[in-house]
Amino acid sequence: MKKLTIKEIADQAKVSIATVSRVMNHKGGYSQETGQRVNNVIQKNEFGAQKTIKNRMQRESVIGILVPDITNDYFSRFVQELQKAFTPAGYLTVVCNSNGEEEVEQNYISLMKKHRASGIILFSGTNLDLQMSGMPTVYVGREPRKNAKPNKNIVFIESDNRTGGYLITKELIEKGCKNIAFISDVLRGSSKMERYQGYCNALMEAGMELSQELILKIDEFDLKTIGERLQNSLNKGVKIDGIMCVTDGVAMETILALEKKGIRVPEDIKVTGFDDSYYAKNFKISVTTIRQQTEKMASLAAEKLLQLIKGEDTGIRRIVLPVEVITRKSTEEIVDYNPREIIKRRKGDRK
Repeated sequence: MKKLTIKEIADQAKVSIATVSRVMNHKGGYSQETGQRVNNVIQKNEFGAQKTIKNRMQRESVIGILVPDITNDYFSRFVQELQKAFTPAGYLTVVCNSNGEEEVEQNYISLMKKHRASGIILFSGTNLDLQMSGMPTVYVGREPRKNAKPNKNIVFIESDNRTGGYLITKELIEKGCKNIAFISDVLRGSSKMERYQGYCNALMEAGMELSQELILKIDEFDLKTIGERLQNSLNKGVKIDGIMCVTDGVAMETILALEKKGIRVPEDIKVTGFDDSYYAKNFKISVTTIRQQTEKMASLAAEKLLQLIKGEDTGIRRIVLPVEVITRKSTEEIVDYNPREIIKRRKGDRK
C-alpha cells in the first residue's frame, strides 16, 4: 500500500494541512467530527512518518497522577477533578498511589518516563529531589527541593499553607486555648512545614511560649499511636487545652483517641484539622478546619500541564491560592449548664 503524505491525508479527509497537523499533535481548534475523520484516514493508510506519529501520540495520550494516599479524601477529590479536566481533552489518566514511600514514588516516575507519558501531576509524599528529565510536571502542594535545577517544564501550585496554619492556630487562641499542641509526622514536605511555621507565628504574635513539649511528632497516623503519644505527654504533666492537627484525618483520629481516654472535645481540649474534607464535616464531632480551593487548584493544575505539554508559556510558575477557616463543633465554646447555680444566682438577685 502506498504511503500517504500529509497533503494526501488532508485531501482524503477534506480538511486543510494545518488541521491535519493540529489533529496529529493534539493542538485543538477542530471539532470532534473533524478529528475523527482525520484519524480514520491515518488508521486506514500507512503514513510516511507513522512510527514517529505513533510515538508522539503515545507520549501525548497518557497523564500520570502520583499521590501519597488515595484513601485520603482530599487527594481522591482532587483526582476526580483532574480526570474531569483531562478526559474531554483526550487524555487517559493513570493514578499511582505511593503510600508516601520514596522507593515506590521513584519507581512510578521511572515507569512514566519509560512509557513516555505526556506529563505528570505530582503530589510528592517525600522530600526527594525529583528530576523529571524534561517531562512536563505540575507539583501540587509539595514544592520540589529548593536546590532543584531550574526547569521550564515545571509549575508549582499550592494553598497558602503558612497563612492556614496561622489562622487555625489563632482560632484556638481566640477560643481561649493557652497550651496548644501541634500534631504532625516528621514534617516531610513543604506544605506541612509551612503549616507548622504558621502555628509558630500565631503563638509568637499572641505572646505565647513555643514549647517543644507541645510538638507531638507521630510515626503512624492511627488511633493507637496518637493515643499513646498524647497519653505519654499528659502523664509527664504537659498541659494541653488545644491541638492543631496537620490534616483532617489526624484531627479525627486525635478526637477518637482523646475520647477513649475520657477527655472531652471541645469541653476539655479543642481540636482543629486542615483540608476541609467531607469526613471532617460529617464526623461525630464536626472538625474546625482550613478550607482549600480544591476545585480551582485542580483546574489550574490541568490547565498548566496542558500548556506545558503544548510548549506554551504558562506565565507564573508558582501559584499560591488563599484559604479560609471553617468553624465547627470541635472548637465550640461550651458553657456548662448547672440548674442549681442558676437558681442560686436568681435568689441572690432578688435580695
